[in-house]
Amino acid sequence: MNGSTTDMFPLYESAPRQLHTIFTLASAMSSACSMDRVLSLALQHLINNQPSFAAGYFLLQEPDNGCLRLRTSYGFPSEDQVDAVVTSSRWLWQKAFTTRRPQVCPNTCVLAVPLVTNGSSAGVLCLHGFSGTGTFTPRMTTFVQPVADLLAPYVTSFLLHEQLRKIKAEREATCLSPDLLAILSHQLRSPLSAIKGYAATLLRDDVNWDRDAVQDFLEIILREADNATAVVTDILDHSALEIKKLELNKEPVLLRNLCTKVVHELKFSACRHRFAVIFAPEIHIVEADPYRIEQVIRNLLDNAIKYSDGGLIVVRGERNNDEVVVSVADEGIGIRPEHLNRLFEKFYRVKNSSRHVTGTGLGLPIARQIVEAHGGRIWATSKVGAGSTFYFSLPLPQRED
Repeated sequence: MNGSTTDMFPLYESAPRQLHTIFTLASAMSSACSMDRVLSLALQHLINNQPSFAAGYFLLQEPDNGCLRLRTSYGFPSEDQVDAVVTSSRWLWQKAFTTRRPQVCPNTCVLAVPLVTNGSSAGVLCLHGFSGTGTFTPRMTTFVQPVADLLAPYVTSFLLHEQLRKIKAEREATCLSPDLLAILSHQLRSPLSAIKGYAATLLRDDVNWDRDAVQDFLEIILREADNATAVVTDILDHSALEIKKLELNKEPVLLRNLCTKVVHELKFSACRHRFAVIFAPEIHIVEADPYRIEQVIRNLLDNAIKYSDGGLIVVRGERNNDEVVVSVADEGIGIRPEHLNRLFEKFYRVKNSSRHVTGTGLGLPIARQIVEAHGGRIWATSKVGAGSTFYFSLPLPQRED
């Protein structure tokens, strides 16, 4: 007989424990446990049933970039130690992954066994021994290999399922849902009809329009084109937010100037309203995406204009501890308490039989997601018949001591 008793230990005394581990994992996989739960069970059984093993971890391949990423670990005192061990053993598990063969680190207790299915590696199982207990020999893989062979097709299948689910979710998010299609169809019909009608009127050969009439018609066409653009922008922004692809390009932003700019642009189309921009004396500079925050301010101002027949709209900015709070207050019809908590839900709109308001119902939800992406909050208060106030906050830059 060749080999020492220590070398043959996995072949003899560990066989019952090996079978128990395989049976436990097979039962967990068949009972639809999560992959992380199955991998954690594998590590626990391998380490608890084999005296030579002290700790271990699984590295799985990321479908997007092919890199190996730590998925789960067991037996390490802290996460910092796991990261250090994974980094120090990088050459070993990378070699096991690329060669698709188990690797033992010379003079140390480290074993890396690839998870191979149909000639391709889906990940690596790494096991570490106690310091001062000698080295692992290739025979140690006898205990681990059947477990890796059992897990490999399961892990491959699970990773493919995760990738397909992600692709499906992104595809569904980028496709317009029936609700969005209905909104798009309904909200675009009116401005496009107006644009076509007034353009056709201007092109009539049997009428000579005076300069004022032409100017009025062109202003209507421009306004309706802006309405159509706003609808499309809301739909596109909603789709981007649904798949978490909202990109923020932050830079120092003076909120007072941004609010003044938006008010200046909107007041010409809201001639029945008066506007005031009031900011506290200190300078309110925040780190934010100016385009996105301008979009929030514009949405809140549009909302105030739509739901008030005139009167004063006040944009106010105040410091509140470590944040700036911007508010938009109107003197409109107000909002009943049962509607306040739902204002920022997708497609939710307060119904009012006496007022027809155009829009997608996405403005406030988009504003909420933009503000929250900046680390801020958004909310509203209202009194029926007296008007509403919408607030949003943005964190102030932290001073370095």
